[in-house]
Amino acid sequence: MKKTMKKIHLSLITLLYAGVMVLASCANEVDLFSSVGQKPEEGMGTLEISLEGNVATRATTKVSPEEAKKFLITIFKGTSEVIQEATPLENMGTSPRLNAGYGYSIMAESCTESDAENAEDENQIKWGKRRYVGRSQSFAIIAGETTKVSVPCKVANGGVSAYFDPTITSHFTDYSIAIIKDDTQPRENLVFNSSNCDYKDGDDIKQRQIAYFNIPAEGRSIHYSVTVGSVTKEYVQVLEVAKIKRIAVSYKSGTFSLEINVEDEEMYMTDEVTIEPDPSIHDNVPVVTTENKYENGELVGTTLSATDPSYDVGATGWSALVKNASGDVVRTLSSAKGTLTSGYDDANWPYLPMGNYVLEYTFENFKGIMETKETAFSITEQPNFQVTLNALTSYSYATGDGTTKDVAQANACANNKIYAPTVTVTGISNALLVAKYGLSITYNNETKNNTKQAVYSDLTKDPGSYTLTASVTFAGLEKNVSKTVYITGIPYEAAPPTTGNGWTNPNGQVNWNSDHARLGAGTAGEQRIVKSFNIPANVNVAAYVKADTHGSAVGTTFTFYVAGVDKHHVTVNGTGDKSSDTTVYETLTPSKNTVECLNSYGMGLTHTKVYKVTVKYN
Repeated sequence: MKKTMKKIHLSLITLLYAGVMVLASCANEVDLFSSVGQKPEEGMGTLEISLEGNVATRATTKVSPEEAKKFLITIFKGTSEVIQEATPLENMGTSPRLNAGYGYSIMAESCTESDAENAEDENQIKWGKRRYVGRSQSFAIIAGETTKVSVPCKVANGGVSAYFDPTITSHFTDYSIAIIKDDTQPRENLVFNSSNCDYKDGDDIKQRQIAYFNIPAEGRSIHYSVTVGSVTKEYVQVLEVAKIKRIAVSYKSGTFSLEINVEDEEMYMTDEVTIEPDPSIHDNVPVVTTENKYENGELVGTTLSATDPSYDVGATGWSALVKNASGDVVRTLSSAKGTLTSGYDDANWPYLPMGNYVLEYTFENFKGIMETKETAFSITEQPNFQVTLNALTSYSYATGDGTTKDVAQANACANNKIYAPTVTVTGISNALLVAKYGLSITYNNETKNNTKQAVYSDLTKDPGSYTLTASVTFAGLEKNVSKTVYITGIPYEAAPPTTGNGWTNPNGQVNWNSDHARLGAGTAGEQRIVKSFNIPANVNVAAYVKADTHGSAVGTTFTFYVAGVDKHHVTVNGTGDKSSDTTVYETLTPSKNTVECLNSYGMGLTHTKVYKVTVKYN
């Protein structure tokens, strides 16, 4: 097949600034370097050098301008007399001068023969590098003239690269090609693996690493080993000058296939070998994946998939059973080949709880024999369900804590009740409320099963704050929930106020009678009674008081305080009576949480009789 080629002639000056592309080609044979019959002339002549070669259009064969300047130039007189040692082209100057004479020749090389095989990468591995070499025909230097000389160059060594087909890279982590020895100079650590082998880019294979070898006239062979999985085989390859041979390895139908592709040629040759495949590849277990599924925010079940464990492309038909830790078969799967899947439409086990499972799978191995093996896997994804605990008091209705704010309902409540503690579970479909998964709700040592809402008995409590707790268990996963509620002691009614319903007498003489509390009984000074409430946060209240105030020779004053604020008072000057029958409004706070009744003077017959006090939410 005809190759596309082009010819390049570049002067020394051009090379220094533009570079040159030098490539393997069919160059002219070098002339004999005899100077017999020639007479040297006096004086000097100027030499102009160009590197000439047939340059292929392949991108891998181009030599950059910077590389061209590094070419080593050796000048000979006759066949072997060296009059200038190998010198980089860029160091020779633009117009080197030589003594006039005949029988000169020039050799150009991109690197020395030693460097071509021993050049190291950044890891000190001797991969070598491509070497271009050329020698001109003999020429003469004429005094006072410029002699133009072209040096045809070609590739002087060969190389090897490696490529692993996706049939290898998709199923193995251990694969490599190692150059183990060659006919001349052994080199260590020449190993192609996933980090440096050629790779596929679309439909093209891109080259990454080449191991270069000098090829003597008698030829050169290398010995290399191919390792895939636990199988290693050795091969021999004959190298050719100017050829990069790519060793391509694939795994198909139970054999390894090696294909040796020759770079820079529009042809290839194939070496096919057949070996027993690595049986361990069939010990690779399928990758099992599970995912919980939800519809309208409710858990409805679990999907499961498992990848065919056989990498043999000709394998057909396989099936699997999935068992839980109790040995129950929770899924049955089958497929012609490839990936097995099962959805949450399984009638018996739509949901697969967290825990340990076994996949018992039967498949056709590479020999066409059905095998049954087991692999263990775990499900760790938690079911996403939610649990709430709610309970109501008068305070809940007064503030809207856990319910709709309703002041009338708050005042209709008992002031010492926690109403209907209720545990609610959301995020689980009704279809999963079966005994095998087990939904249970436990509150206050009482358990209710397979219900998503459990309502418990009312509680009677003294004023204070109470934290209620409950636990919910579904398919072995337990979630705990809590709720703090408040008993404030409101709504409140005292007729009359007494110590038995929470009143205290911080100062003064008070008589606690059956229908009233008398503040003042012959003792001068203040008489005070106080009632406090459990207030977690500010609440508006309406407070009512009914009382009679009596004066004698001297007068007295009755004051009704709410949250420490004087909300109502009456004064009797001298003998007389005044009645209080009034409702006032104020805000109780956690620090100002009292109502008080005060008679300012109790000497003689002066006093105040308090018949009734009420406190309600407002």
